[in-house]
Amino acid sequence: MKRFVLTSSAVAVFEPTAVPRVFTESDWNNADVEAVKTKGSAAGPVAMYMASKTLAEKAAWEFIAAHKSEISWDLVALNPPYIFGASFPFHPLFISLHR
Repeated sequence: MKRFVLTSSAVAVFEPTAVPRVFTESDWNNADVEAVKTKGSAAGPVAMYMASKTLAEKAAWEFIAAHKSEISWDLVALNPPYIFGASFPFHPLFISLHR
């Protein structure tokens, strides 16, 4: 393996701002992570999803940093704003498995 491609999400780096801006590799969605830490499930499912995407991508980058000398592959994180296509539960293979 030469490269691991992580499909993350734009919500991992996005934080609401009143002024339009460009987000970079240095940006993280700390607001939703903090909301889930302080409110738990009361933060709501959207905040929990956004926090999970943020924490998962951070964990991947932390793993790379901690094991850089032990691995021979690199990490690429893609942060799409939306994934288009049929939802998994409606995929014909999924339906056939549950018949």
